[in-house]
Amino acid sequence: MPLDENGANYHPHYSGTIDDDDNNKDDYRQTPYLDSSRHNSDNAGSALTEIVSNIPWGKVCIALLAVALIFGMIYIFIPKERDITVTDVDWQRNVVVEEYRTVRESDWSVPTGGRIAYFQQEIHHYSRILDHYDTVTKSRQVITGSHQEVIGYRDLGNGYFEEITQTVYEYGTEYYTEEEPVYVSVPEYRTKYYYDIERWVYDHTETSSAHDHEPYWPEVELKDNQRINGRDETYGFTAIYRDKENHYTIEYADWCEINVGVQLHVKVHIGGRIEILPDE
Repeated sequence: MPLDENGANYHPHYSGTIDDDDNNKDDYRQTPYLDSSRHNSDNAGSALTEIVSNIPWGKVCIALLAVALIFGMIYIFIPKERDITVTDVDWQRNVVVEEYRTVRESDWSVPTGGRIAYFQQEIHHYSRILDHYDTVTKSRQVITGSHQEVIGYRDLGNGYFEEITQTVYEYGTEYYTEEEPVYVSVPEYRTKYYYDIERWVYDHTETSSAHDHEPYWPEVELKDNQRINGRDETYGFTAIYRDKENHYTIEYADWCEINVGVQLHVKVHIGGRIEILPDE
């Protein structure tokens, strides 16, 4: 059996044109058969490379980013339980004061009590008016013909078959013109009145605040044309968590129980809303 240049056995494979002339025998090329295991390994590697190259990496990255974003949003919205230490308490109370005074207003009519200062013609609204028609060219698909196509055969049970056909329509593009209306916006004028009238309007806010547990309402001195139109109050505290201070607003009843230096077990919700949990 022939040996290759390394001394290994190989089976010769002849390729070329067989001729009776002995001189053509020198044209035969001998090619050794490849090892089948190496050939299969190369095929597997090529298949794996093709699979990897066909993966839509762009879509994969987008999907992974979307998953990470979802988990990030879930983490943000889930309330966090913490042990915080109170470093300060505070409160603030506000009283809103209004004043009855003459103001200038405008409208399409004058309310009771209003005194006209002046009036003028102004645009009240716009009307959509037909101006003209434009001729426009459009296109549409129309049937230009049809033919029958064989889509199968029906066994007649007697050794013969019958063709099953369906009608296939042929389409083409048809151009046509239409008259389309063109509208314009036309301003409609009406008389607008500018008048003086007395109204209760915001004047100022009286405020009291401190960093203690003794809240009180501010003293308000009202004039004859003034009135109180609302009160509001906020109570909060500052606490430290992992060397970082944050301010929280809570209900008055809970605030009364908080003192500087105490440690609280709380649940912090999105937006900074805090819930004081009972001691375990």
